[in-house]
Amino acid sequence: MPEMSADRRIALACSDETPAGAPDDAPLADALAAAGAQVAHARWDDPSIDWASFDVVVVRSTWDYHLRAPAFLAWVERVAGATRLVNPLELLRWNADKRYLVDLERAGAAITPSVVVAPGDGARLDAIVGDRGWERFVVKPTVSATAFGTERFGAGDLDRASAHLAGLLERGPALVQRYEPAIETDGERSVMVIGGVVTHCAVKRPKAGDFRCQSDFGGTVEPVPLRTADADLARRAVGAAPVAPAYARVDVIDTPDGVRLMELECIEPELFFRLSEDAVGRMVAIIAKSPEREGRVNRPTSL
Repeated sequence: MPEMSADRRIALACSDETPAGAPDDAPLADALAAAGAQVAHARWDDPSIDWASFDVVVVRSTWDYHLRAPAFLAWVERVAGATRLVNPLELLRWNADKRYLVDLERAGAAITPSVVVAPGDGARLDAIVGDRGWERFVVKPTVSATAFGTERFGAGDLDRASAHLAGLLERGPALVQRYEPAIETDGERSVMVIGGVVTHCAVKRPKAGDFRCQSDFGGTVEPVPLRTADADLARRAVGAAPVAPAYARVDVIDTPDGVRLMELECIEPELFFRLSEDAVGRMVAIIAKSPEREGRVNRPTSL
């Protein structure tokens, strides 16, 4: 494990939901402290914090960013101008809107079939799903986390689905995606990529009768062996990002067309550090490489 100077100050940015940091980040915080750094869990929206007093700010459990996306992105820009931000500004801006999936598809990453619907473009949901023969589909906002605004529908639910889509479009663009039934039986696999290296894999499964695999909805997580096809797709997705991520989670699923990408998460994903010491070590090494800045303001902050 790399060592850091005793005055090296690292902020793990969090939210009001996780003021002491997410449990998933405890192994990382412990390892940073063991390497000699001063580690603080800092709420991204706390106006009393002087972000310039930190050598590195790592965006971690900012789990409410999607509810105030403009304010969050303004904060990201301020922090990037004051200190070293991990992940970097350009990547976070790009990844905050799920329309990035279009970029990944153009770059050759196989995504679950998706259609972007913009406010005012006149797209009809019955045409979108009918033309593609989708018997079941998902409608969600393009700016979302923890399944916020995400609903599953069948071909007989077009009126209800259209109303949901109309409600989303009042606030911004939306995605219509083919529903992948494997989520109910096999779950969704998460491939962690730290510093460009695939480190480990976990499977997330929803509770019976649900399709949302987040723990907020009763989902479970367990480690699984890494499959070659999953690792290849993860590397392709990460390689297509506008900036190389320090960390990313690539969520994939089995479909009739093969393995498909569900999400590339570079803002605040759980990285399941408790499942991989190698991932923790690589993340500490990335943070340790961030050079201390000359003239850093080294004064206490209110946390």
